[in-house]
Amino acid sequence: MPKIQTRFKNGLQTSHVARQIAQDQHRGSQIENQIETVLNQLRDVTDVKSLKQLNQDTVKAYVDTLTDLFNAGELSSATTSTYISALNDVIRYVDEHLNKSIETVSAQEYGLSRGAFQYHDNIVPQDFYDKYKEFLLSKPDIRAQSLAHSVELQRELGLRLRESVRIKQETIISALKTNTLHIDKHNGTKGGQARDIPVKYDTQKEALQSALSFMQSNNMSALIPNGKIQKQQLYYAQNIRRAFNRTNNIEKMDNHGNRKHFLSNEAKKY
Repeated sequence: MPKIQTRFKNGLQTSHVARQIAQDQHRGSQIENQIETVLNQLRDVTDVKSLKQLNQDTVKAYVDTLTDLFNAGELSSATTSTYISALNDVIRYVDEHLNKSIETVSAQEYGLSRGAFQYHDNIVPQDFYDKYKEFLLSKPDIRAQSLAHSVELQRELGLRLRESVRIKQETIISALKTNTLHIDKHNGTKGGQARDIPVKYDTQKEALQSALSFMQSNNMSALIPNGKIQKQQLYYAQNIRRAFNRTNNIEKMDNHGNRKHFLSNEAKKY
């Protein structure tokens, strides 16, 4: 048997490894593309750059990220299940050709099977939120600084994670003038559907103004640091949140929980 390629440090290597795995398991070009996507995500999420580095811990870290992204409304159940299926193709290939014993992932066990996912609607308590924001602001990394503003927008205006990352300067400027935050596909809304959020409270205006000032001072068109792309910032958001939870031995900080705080508070006012 010819020597297999295991490294996927760049796009060309990743494409070759994906084709190698798909052909070995007699899968078509569509599956090959899905495997390539998963390998790219594995590299971004876990910094694994070779099949030889893959193990149960890196698999779990990747699946945890998928779970978080689904929970935040960034991935559909169908897409998440597709990624899990492609991941299992990678695992089976590694187990067979690199003599590993990594367990394949049950989408149902993780609550990621099609149409069956039930996420936790835990509202993030104020003290946990304050501690998390302080944790982010203590980091010199501009990605963390940007995320501190993102989570504040999630909590004060009920934005989804992707929306809070992609929100534009002009969107915020308009909201401060009209007292209505209008977001649409350009701000990463789910399904591209537009919606209007009333800006009624001082805390909302302060969160918007703070985010705008930060973006202007750093010459950013959105809350994504220059040189980064949306996917990288979303993965960073999930990874640093988990790092915070591990440090504090808590499991209550999640992005949807911040949005839930806003929705719960709004419901109480009517």
